[in-house]
Amino acid sequence: MLEKVIAKDPDIFLAYRQLGQIYMVRSDFKKAVPVLRKAVELRPDSMKEHFELGMALYQSGEFAASVPEFEKVVVLAPTWEQAHLFLATAYIKTGHAREAIAESEKVLKVAPENYGALLLDGRALVLSKHPEAGLPKLKKAAAILPQEAEPHMAMAEAYSQLGRETDAARERAEGKRLAARLSNE
Repeated sequence: MLEKVIAKDPDIFLAYRQLGQIYMVRSDFKKAVPVLRKAVELRPDSMKEHFELGMALYQSGEFAASVPEFEKVVVLAPTWEQAHLFLATAYIKTGHAREAIAESEKVLKVAPENYGALLLDGRALVLSKHPEAGLPKLKKAAAILPQEAEPHMAMAEAYSQLGRETDAARERAEGKRLAARLSNE
């Protein structure tokens, strides 16, 4: 029905917004992208549509295209932790570790126990060849959610970079054990 409304009047923002949300809920991200682009075109200051478009692009594997959308969101809503985390993740996916670190550290300033920010920051530091700086963040993330495998796998990489293969093997084994446990549940 919304597609018919848009066909009759292509300038109804609300129709694009609702159709985009339907596609997002259905995980039909490729269809959501052009609809949400039009919503953003009609209301360029709408934070929600920039975020939804960024998510649709990200979920479609268009990481580089998602970055400017998330950047607009953090400008419009500088205290929105989730937006900073998605921007940091998009930066990591596009090889911009330094920018990812900056975004995750913005979250950590206001929420020092944020698991996602700690994990992202630690991973980005390890990816940018600063394993000694990443380890404390990853250890803290592992302490916050001890059942998660990802911090241990990232710590294994950090220890490998530092030449501490015994520690790397221990963390890799723990990460694999936790991942196997989660897949069996």
